[in-house]
Amino acid sequence: MKVTTLLALASPIVASAIKRDDVQVKCGQPGGASDNELPASSYAYPIDQLSNHGDVKVHFYAGPAYCYLVSCNPSNNGNSAGVTVCNDKPEEVDITYGDMAWFAQRVYEQCKVRHDDGNDYIQKGQAFNNDANWNVFLSDVGDACKKQ
Repeated sequence: MKVTTLLALASPIVASAIKRDDVQVKCGQPGGASDNELPASSYAYPIDQLSNHGDVKVHFYAGPAYCYLVSCNPSNNGNSAGVTVCNDKPEEVDITYGDMAWFAQRVYEQCKVRHDDGNDYIQKGQAFNNDANWNVFLSDVGDACKKQ
């Protein structure tokens, strides 16, 4: 899987609504991503950043498995919570930040675990938009976040 950091491919185009009733979330996915569980609070910033841009679209090159790190929360300890979006279609697609945030929030909610210390953590997880053939995943992106 090729992962590229998204810098500035956004354009202010109003988006059409996507179907959100056919979402599949898998916790512990994708393979190859770090298995670290990060505190739930680590994901609040990257998901909020996506939400704040709402209907602005981002252009994704053709897939399959062409992925961009779209938002992250840098950390001094090398563990950084990140949101990555992958286009699995053989053609280019435009996806709104709001849609990315909505899918990331589904992973956040369904892959949250409470540890014995009473704190919530998020396992890496992936949400699939089966209709549009793209997915969003939350994972520890490590030093990739510092390069944004």
